[in-house]
Amino acid sequence: MTSWFILWHTIDACSDYVRGDMTTQLIGMVFAVTDMPAVVKFYRGVFDVDWQAGMQVGEHQFYSGTWLGIDWVICPNAIAEVDATQNRHQFRLKVDDIHAILDRALQHGGTIINPISEMGAMMVASVRDPDGNSIELFQDL
Repeated sequence: MTSWFILWHTIDACSDYVRGDMTTQLIGMVFAVTDMPAVVKFYRGVFDVDWQAGMQVGEHQFYSGTWLGIDWVICPNAIAEVDATQNRHQFRLKVDDIHAILDRALQHGGTIINPISEMGAMMVASVRDPDGNSIELFQDL
């Protein structure tokens, strides 16, 4: 039941990985969420993702958008049935202004996991989105 929903969204290949005679292309990502309105608002507000309502299955609305050059589909977890007590995914992002991203995250329902600290030649911090998934942030010093 968890793989059919990927097929409705036609997307272009974002990157190629060639190993020997085999090429693998990342054509998009699907992530499951439990609080769709809060997650759409969070990623729209923090990272400017232009989510568009897509397919609807019964009462369950899907959304799609392009973020970081990748086509994404947000799937209601009631459909995906991912059984996780925490993090269904985790992003690691290099950003230009870690302070601004943290401020925007807080304004849009995120919570700080680890405040900004220095690690080598980088500033690092982490935040949770409203659905409980963590995002690690990195910025060059």
